[in-house]
Amino acid sequence: MKIERVEAIPVSLPLAKPIRMAGAEVRTAHNVLVRIRTDAGLLGWGECASAPTFSGETQASIAAAVAGVLAPALLGEDPLRREALRAAMDRRLLGNNGAKSAVEIALFDLAGKALGAPVYELLGGRTREAARLFWHLGNADPAADAREAAARLREGFTFFKLKVGTTTVERDIAAALQVREAVGPECDLGADANQAWDVARAIRFARGAEPARLTFLEQPVPMGDLAGMAAVARASSVPILADEGIFTAQDVLAHAREGAARIVSVKLLKAGGFTGALRAVHAAESVHLPLHLTGKVAESSIATAALVHLAVAVRELEYGLGVTNHYLSADVVAEPLRGVGGHVRPPEGPGLGVEVDEARVARLRTPG
Repeated sequence: MKIERVEAIPVSLPLAKPIRMAGAEVRTAHNVLVRIRTDAGLLGWGECASAPTFSGETQASIAAAVAGVLAPALLGEDPLRREALRAAMDRRLLGNNGAKSAVEIALFDLAGKALGAPVYELLGGRTREAARLFWHLGNADPAADAREAAARLREGFTFFKLKVGTTTVERDIAAALQVREAVGPECDLGADANQAWDVARAIRFARGAEPARLTFLEQPVPMGDLAGMAAVARASSVPILADEGIFTAQDVLAHAREGAARIVSVKLLKAGGFTGALRAVHAAESVHLPLHLTGKVAESSIATAALVHLAVAVRELEYGLGVTNHYLSADVVAEPLRGVGGHVRPPEGPGLGVEVDEARVARLRTPG
């Protein structure tokens, strides 16, 4: 079996409602799908979202990297030789982890279909039947966040992540307190600042939000400021979670060494796909940092399925899983992946287990 075609397909996926976060309000997700076809007639699908503020990749750059640089390294090759193909991609192109992630997800989807196995079997096998989900809260005012959290609580969600850093510190503190009141004392509640603050404001928020009993405070200062992350960690009783600062296994070890995080977040697009993500996960295990897995706002059921397969394969997942396809008003698969009762199971079937609807892909394709 040989790879005969690799395509990059830019799509624009509308959200059901905007999600506010530091530095942005997301109304439409600008993602790239990757479709790999073999001479045996098998198709593999992958996806990544554009993330210019922390991965440095735009939709156009991802599509160009896949079509112009990565595809030539794959044509005519055996898609089951995933490690060799990943090495070939790394030789051809420095960085561009999102583009590589989309390609690697498609290669795993292909391999699973060829072998008749779900992707989680290719990642070492299942360690849990389902992964616990958290729900993002990113509304324009604290009362709306509290109402949304209460509604999701009734659906079975017991873990929430509040976007902060979008307004004043005092307003963010008020939002954390209101959401805590809405969900009660037993739920987990994290706050994600998306690099919005300096050290002083991060400490002010952490101390002011102490009555909200936060489960974690995520990336309060810019990703390169490990000393700042460590300063916030020392001054706060809230565990600090590193997200935008974690791309590689070396990043995990550096945060542990500097005392810059007590939890790490791994994203497939940051890690460059399953290979890099597993290396980061194993590094976290080696230094006893618990794990948080999440996707980029907002991915379709393709990238979501990939993340769920990873989530049921890793050993520990103490700080839950964040998928984002349910924020979309339009998906690209026949049956969008959905969680039930605050948990999500991987799709059944070989590969990723999702059936891409090519008519929907055509409708959502970015013009140009």
